Amino acid sequence: MKPLSILTLLLVAIHARFAVAQTAELKLAIAEIGAPRRWVIGDERSQIMVLIVNASGQPQRVWQTWNSWGARTITIEVLDQHGAKLGRIVNSQRVWAMNGPSFDTIAPGDYHLMPITVHGQSPWQLEGEALQNLEPNVWHHAQIRALFTSKDAEGKGVWTGHLETPFYDFELRVRGDAAGAQAGARALRLPAPEQNLNVPDLKTIPDGEYAVNLEWWGRKQSLTVAIHNNEARVIQSSDPLLQGIRAPFRRGDEGNFKITFQTLDGQIASEYWIPQPDKTFIIKETPDRGEKQRAAPIQRDL
Repeated sequence: MKPLSILTLLLVAIHARFAVAQTAELKLAIAEIGAPRRWVIGDERSQIMVLIVNASGQPQRVWQTWNSWGARTITIEVLDQHGAKLGRIVNSQRVWAMNGPSFDTIAPGDYHLMPITVHGQSPWQLEGEALQNLEPNVWHHAQIRALFTSKDAEGKGVWTGHLETPFYDFELRVRGDAAGAQAGARALRLPAPEQNLNVPDLKTIPDGEYAVNLEWWGRKQSLTVAIHNNEARVIQSSDPLLQGIRAPFRRGDEGNFKITFQTLDGQIASEYWIPQPDKTFIIKETPDRGEKQRAAPIQRDL
């Protein structure tokens, strides 16, 4: 968790407006990064950042969204510019290969960011015929708000209740290749399994963009990393402290690639990228704490 002093540098013009229904413990907002607010459905790089602020004097627990307890705590409601309801954006995941009631703890005065992106590999989907059938490839004036509902049937001490943001003015665009009820574009996809690397002969990490999932500081981060000449640069990140950082890889004797990042607030993290035959990389931290991390090349359709 990061202190709010960093938040004020990140959020360009976020207004301290919160719905009346919210409690004193937590407050909910949609972060404003740039103006006007814009969101592209079907683009992996375009995100809405839902912000949960701990306004209390005590630590507050919230479910992590990778598991079934937290996956559907957030709902996005979308209206047109006249206030007519277009639909909702919801997490549609129903099956988990791994699952468990894990949570994040927000310290007093700190915040938690929950990035939401809608694309072909995302569990987020559009609900509502009007929203699904928006004219593609044009900007629509819309009003968007976030809702957060949390229960604690497991007795983990997680915050319970319901929060709502006000409606924010957005410009919303649906990519032309975003199809029907699945609101994600298929423009970004993983390569076919038969396209294999010759792992023993891999001297450098192939150039290109990679979708990377990390688990730093007990939280999950989603990144897009551009690699060129064996140097990595973060071009998109769900965590602002990782945005834009870069570092070179160094190949080890066992064929793994070590990289050491320094975050924008000066923290150091070293990890090994271990090449796999399907062109992905398993990522292991040093020291390894059992994180489930991976990098996969992004292939773009022409």
